[in-house]
Amino acid sequence: MKNIQQKLKQQEEIKQQVEDALKKLNSENLNLNNNIKLLSQCTEESEQAQKWFMLSAEQGNTYAQYNLGWLMQKGEVENASPYAARYYFELACKGGLEKVCFALENQSPSNF
Repeated sequence: MKNIQQKLKQQEEIKQQVEDALKKLNSENLNLNNNIKLLSQCTEESEQAQKWFMLSAEQGNTYAQYNLGWLMQKGEVENASPYAARYYFELACKGGLEKVCFALENQSPSNF
């Protein structure tokens, strides 16, 4: 009788573990779906951000120049190149962003 009770208890524990795992899986699936939606929105927002960074950079905004250079360096901007990224980093440096000047002097993209 004790052996049967132990087996029943084990089965209940396994059943609970399975139910918990299914709840977690459903929750993670919901999070994944939300992340996909957010990624889609971020792509649209990224395109808008690129547009405004470009406009601001052309008007001499050093932070926009830095951000545009960073996006280009990461390949987030269409037709980006390392040369274009460096061009915007140099503009930001000439505009007074010391962090960018330091990174350019040390020739290390990770410093950006």
